[in-house]
Amino acid sequence: MSEKTPMQQTQTQADFLHWLKCSSEWNARIALRDARDRKAEAAERVAEAWLAWCDSGNVDGTWDAFVSHVAEYKSAREAVRKLEEAT
Repeated sequence: MSEKTPMQQTQTQADFLHWLKCSSEWNARIALRDARDRKAEAAERVAEAWLAWCDSGNVDGTWDAFVSHVAEYKSAREAVRKLEEAT
């Protein structure tokens, strides 16, 4: 087994730090994309719950479902905002 020279060790460390930085940036982008997907899905659920409430006249508690989905959407929107500020 051959020993690495100090220059080779320094280069290996630099390569690793570069990889770590790129990996971190990539993970942040993935997290932001996932958060945006969750926000879009929550918005779809809000629209579906609204239409269900309009169609049912609140017969079976559809208003509560709508309010719940709106809260979920607000939470997802806030998560996206925080991730966008961080990147």
